[in-house]
Amino acid sequence: MFKPLAASVFAFVIVQVSGAQSVLWSDSEKSQISQFWAEPGRYLITPADKYVVRLTTVGSKWFWDYNRLRGHGKTPPGQVPAPATDEEAVWEKWLNARVARDRYLAACAAETLNAKNQHRAPKYPAEVPEPELADPALVTKFGQPPVFAANILPNKIAVRFDDMTLNYSDNVDMRPRYAYYRFDNGVNSEGQSIKTISSSELDGILKECGYDDSDTKVFKSVSILEGGFDSINTYDTGFVSVGFIQFASLREGGGSLGRALINYKNEDPKGFEADFHRYGIEVTPDEKLVALDFETKLEMVGPDANNQIIKDKRLIAAFQRAGMYRPFRASQLKSARQVYWPMNDKVSVTIGSQKVVRPLSDFVHSEAGKAIFLDRKVNTGNIGATSAALQAIADAAKVEKPEDLAKYEALLIKCMYYRFDPMKTDELAKPEPCEMFSSVLRRYGRD
Repeated sequence: MFKPLAASVFAFVIVQVSGAQSVLWSDSEKSQISQFWAEPGRYLITPADKYVVRLTTVGSKWFWDYNRLRGHGKTPPGQVPAPATDEEAVWEKWLNARVARDRYLAACAAETLNAKNQHRAPKYPAEVPEPELADPALVTKFGQPPVFAANILPNKIAVRFDDMTLNYSDNVDMRPRYAYYRFDNGVNSEGQSIKTISSSELDGILKECGYDDSDTKVFKSVSILEGGFDSINTYDTGFVSVGFIQFASLREGGGSLGRALINYKNEDPKGFEADFHRYGIEVTPDEKLVALDFETKLEMVGPDANNQIIKDKRLIAAFQRAGMYRPFRASQLKSARQVYWPMNDKVSVTIGSQKVVRPLSDFVHSEAGKAIFLDRKVNTGNIGATSAALQAIADAAKVEKPEDLAKYEALLIKCMYYRFDPMKTDELAKPEPCEMFSSVLRRYGRD
């Protein structure tokens, strides 16, 4: 039986010199953790029973570069930017044909292998024709398009703790033109939906964390786009993403996830010990993830921790397990408000000859307004070009005082909403109607 490690771990001195390893576990603790994970049945990896078609990571990255170079640096994950010119329309038609052909070829290859393994005749899909050669201008500007689909035999992974077993599959199924897929050995789990948690339990945690009824509605409206407290994702550009609002480690191996972990460790050392330290996850004082390599017993920090967590599913499973218990759920809620709440972010607008810098809360008061900026900050890390939108509104409305801009909150929402339109939901309080200036709406493609 695996025993909790001594709380004395927190007395260890953290050493960081020129990228040297952080000393966060004693040698005996490392041995104890490694022995726990080496027990029979703790970590099982087996191939799936059939080949499947999957988006390639190189194809996904090519689409990301293609979108960025066309001026779509951060597109909502479920969307494909529409062509802006006739030339782009030609490219789009060819790319869709290329993707369809690649997926057809991958499906045929997968069916050949599956039929052979199942001792039957293959049943191929209807043929998709080979497209003509790509427009040379497309290749010159964006590089030769790679193969966008492949036949894959995923792995099934089971991670067993003393209190539960968690199951995953790598080579996660992506949309054919998803632009953020980076790790084919990554996994994901949506976890338990926030909406299925009992009201008494959820309301109790929210109250404990200082949320009022209005804030609760705003966070719920955005978190349903992300996942449950126990959701995890290691396949995309977030690197390691965890929790109801997807705290992400990003390329440097820290990000909002590192900040959430250090908050948890500082506020609830015993909870952090029980949920993370004893399973091989730690965090440095400067909010970088640390992951224990169970084979070498090295402490992997930052980007190396990202790689270790993506590679070794026992580590990401520790995050999911923690999200099933109240202490880490409460810590997530506290960190979410600290990291992502947008209302104190500064925006600027020039009225007459005076440049005014104010918090967003001076111009946004409704739950619907708060929700769109929370959504932007969660998904992009910032509130977007809000100052530019406010300036366009100020010019169109010929406002004379900064406080007058608050009257046009409904127009600001229509211009700036990101993944969902909060004006179309009944759950959130809306701002008062206002004049919708066509010149401003056209600028944001919302006329």
